[in-house]
Amino acid sequence: MKYMIHSCNKRLWYVKRYLIPSMLEQGISLEDIILWNDYFSVGNQQSWYNSCKYIKLCESLDSGMWHLTDDVIISYKFYRRTKSVPNNLNIRCRFCNR
Repeated sequence: MKYMIHSCNKRLWYVKRYLIPSMLEQGISLEDIILWNDYFSVGNQQSWYNSCKYIKLCESLDSGMWHLTDDVIISYKFYRRTKSVPNNLNIRCRFCNR
């Protein structure tokens, strides 16, 4: 399972200081986390398109990929729950709140 975090320069501090460390704490390996940051500020839509091109050229989706935005707080059960979702689903859209 891969996890792509879509980020922008203004929130990169949060991703590096909190989001990625919390993912690592849960057992997600650093090799399975792809940080896709819009370094050149091309905008959300163009950055998303560029990430899709990257995925097509460079990643295997055999094990699935979750896409996270840079403003989420993951639950302490995030990794356990995401790895239990069947890999035959190509698009996974999830959102939950209290």
